[in-house]
Amino acid sequence: MAIVVAIYKKGNKKDPSNYRPISLIDIVAKIYARYLLNRIEIWVEENNILTEEQAGFRQGRSTIDNCFVLNHLIAKYAYKRRPLFAAFIDLTAAFDLVNRDV
Repeated sequence: MAIVVAIYKKGNKKDPSNYRPISLIDIVAKIYARYLLNRIEIWVEENNILTEEQAGFRQGRSTIDNCFVLNHLIAKYAYKRRPLFAAFIDLTAAFDLVNRDV
């Protein structure tokens, strides 16, 4: 059981789309959620679910390594005068689009 509270983001305060919901859960639920997260993280690591290149949100890894690799590729392709194509996806607001009624 959780209490849902609307948090103001920006824009017109009278527009409901300028708020995002957060769930306030009790301490027992938080402890259980942390326990499940730890179990899932261990299982994912033990079963090699993620590739070695996946660094974000993984213990003992940093996205700095990925930035270094990208920088190296840019320099390599520039030196060879070859085109390099990269796609970047901004997921910062992705959760604002999730249907929470499911």
